[in-house]
Amino acid sequence: MPIAIIVAKLKKKAVVYDAHEIYSEMIKYSVKPFVRELVSKLEIFLAKKADIMITVNDVLKKYYLKKGVKKVIVVINAKKPVKISRKELEQLRKKYNPKRKFLFLFIGGLAPYKFLIETAMIVENMKNVLFLIGGYGSFEKELLKKIKNLRNTKFIGRILPSEVIKLTKIADLIHILFRTDNESMKNAFASKFLEAIVCEKPIIVFENTLMAYYVKKYNLGIVIKNIKELEEGIRKAMLLKKRGFEIPKRVKSMFGWQSMKKNLLKAYYFTLKRGG
Repeated sequence: MPIAIIVAKLKKKAVVYDAHEIYSEMIKYSVKPFVRELVSKLEIFLAKKADIMITVNDVLKKYYLKKGVKKVIVVINAKKPVKISRKELEQLRKKYNPKRKFLFLFIGGLAPYKFLIETAMIVENMKNVLFLIGGYGSFEKELLKKIKNLRNTKFIGRILPSEVIKLTKIADLIHILFRTDNESMKNAFASKFLEAIVCEKPIIVFENTLMAYYVKKYNLGIVIKNIKELEEGIRKAMLLKKRGFEIPKRVKSMFGWQSMKKNLLKAYYFTLKRGG
């Protein structure tokens, strides 16, 4: 990034800084405090040098504006609706959930702070629930050790991006649970959240997070205080399924690609005016 800014300035080109999180907060638990502080200062310094910043939610926009970044536009990683035939969905159900259990889905990077082992242990004591885990990461070996003898949890490994929406379509509840004592995680706007909206599937999240705010405001699923409430949260989601869970068109439109495309075009028009 520093080299990109130098080259852009020399060639009189506009610089776009794209930030999906507060990086210094994201690495909080994996580096020493002085390193995190150094990264934080570099992060803000570079963001201020850019002509425009693109970020993924209003909380991050306010954070960067407060730090002195002049121009910030919000463009969430919106998903386009995908048409999938009934035949293909049926094949996926036969492959991943042949017993037609209530399908609780997690797809993403595997990490200890996402409560995957804790979730698997809770689901093990529930009837007619299957916890399906897709993804990869450094936590994979430890995760597999803990879940290898469990009946109600299935690990399916790395999932191609083209398959994520298809699996979300056959799910009954989407797992987006991670520790909330970190600003970056607290204000995260996971891709899974948007995939769930496109597929009209309920989401389960922890309280006091940005996603919890939207889940409550637009009735997008279940909010729980802590992992101890997970079983009750799953049972509530099972009731939602029985009643017929739907997401209003206006909400899908709000988080849809067409809406975000306008914001992205604004950002590009701005950079062109600045000499891009």
